Amino acid sequence: MGRTREVIDLEPAFIASVVKQNDYVSVICAGQPVWPQELAGAPAHIPLFDCEMRILNGAIEIITVDLPYESAEWQIEFAEGSLRCFLPTDFSVTGSVLLRIGSVDSPGIVIAGTGAKLFLRKQVGVIEITPCE
Repeated sequence: MGRTREVIDLEPAFIASVVKQNDYVSVICAGQPVWPQELAGAPAHIPLFDCEMRILNGAIEIITVDLPYESAEWQIEFAEGSLRCFLPTDFSVTGSVLLRIGSVDSPGIVIAGTGAKLFLRKQVGVIEITPCE
């Protein structure tokens, strides 16, 4: 039996830092839950991870908020479409990308680049849930 695909829940996203590196911009999120695509059985132990989104050849276009920053509104746009709320833990795209964090009308953080990749860093906790039956 294959491994269930997991997603990281970034709603809300807890942005700990935004750092310009040599060839990417690093967006660090703290304590985000990682869910299996399907929950089976109860109770479920959901790990919390710090994660890093790297925007390749990134340019910080807007950053008007103080960090750390929490936002339930964010979106990453790329050639094949866009995602918000959940990202596959193996998320990686090439080509033009635009990451907006904050409201659509007035985002607090905007980063553009030529690709994006998500990295799970260290596990920082666990939450226990009981799925509805």
